[in-house]
Amino acid sequence: MKDFELIKNRAIYYVSKRDYGSKELFIKLEQKFPDADLEAIEKSINKMFELGFLSDERFVEVYIRQEKRNNNGPLKIRMKLKQKYITDDLINIFLNEEDQDFYDNCANALILKSKGVVNDYKEKQKYYRFLASRGYLSNHINYAFEKFNS
Repeated sequence: MKDFELIKNRAIYYVSKRDYGSKELFIKLEQKFPDADLEAIEKSINKMFELGFLSDERFVEVYIRQEKRNNNGPLKIRMKLKQKYITDDLINIFLNEEDQDFYDNCANALILKSKGVVNDYKEKQKYYRFLASRGYLSNHINYAFEKFNS
């Protein structure tokens, strides 16, 4: 019981600092308390759900919004969420790759990076690679270049 209280208090501390996915929080608590019973960790995570301090859906929604603001594309966002142990089903519910925001963000990133000038094919390739590294799909990048050239 003592372990449970200690783990629960640490979990409350962690979720008060930022949002976590349940699996990510489980691993963090497991690393913090390596000798603790896994059942106590699971019980404390279930308590976080009951209290409304932990929600995978809320975490995914907020994380996607934050990454969009940072001008990251859907591929990069998907990869980062998978690194945080979020399931594909949950990602697919909240991540719409055809969202107009991705097209607009990609175009804005191109304008900022190129400073409004793309002189030749080699430079265009450079900006294409840059946008692809940001996680944008080819249709987002092509849209950005069309908007840029018009």
